[in-house]
Amino acid sequence: MIPRAAVFIDGAYLDNLLMREPGMRPSVDHFDMVRYMVKDTELFRAYWYDCLPGVQAPEDMGRLQHKEKFLSYLRGLPKMEVRLGKLGSVGPRDKVQFVQKGVDVSLAVDLVALSAQRAISEAHILSGDNDFSPAVKYAKDNGVSVKLWYGGRGRPGVDLYEACDEREELRLGEFKAKVA
Repeated sequence: MIPRAAVFIDGAYLDNLLMREPGMRPSVDHFDMVRYMVKDTELFRAYWYDCLPGVQAPEDMGRLQHKEKFLSYLRGLPKMEVRLGKLGSVGPRDKVQFVQKGVDVSLAVDLVALSAQRAISEAHILSGDNDFSPAVKYAKDNGVSVKLWYGGRGRPGVDLYEACDEREELRLGEFKAKVA
């Protein structure tokens, strides 16, 4: 098999890291970041998992439009695939909170499917969610080397950290966007 890598990016996790990192708003150069992660291995594809924000009031429309523009930018990057979940709501009507639905499952399904198909030899995951541990173990059982990328201020869950073959802190300051 030709060594090929897939990158799996939890968009909410990366957004959270960027909000915590001083001087990192609004963004990073996502293409440079993906190339850095896979190094010299051929990129099969990079996957971005996310959800559109909820709109409860007219002022929320700006956030929605900004996110749609950003996702359009991502779709224009080479070998980038955007996977969107649905937005669900929890709580009473007067204090409703939005939660992502289907985002984590999509990432896990893609990792398992690409591993089972032997389409990739490396998986690079940027997330901190322990829910991915079973999918990581399955990928490893199918011969895929799995590397976890995480931010210094966004420590990954212990189960995910231990399940991966390799781990590396992603220094987001190295990938500042050239144009905001």
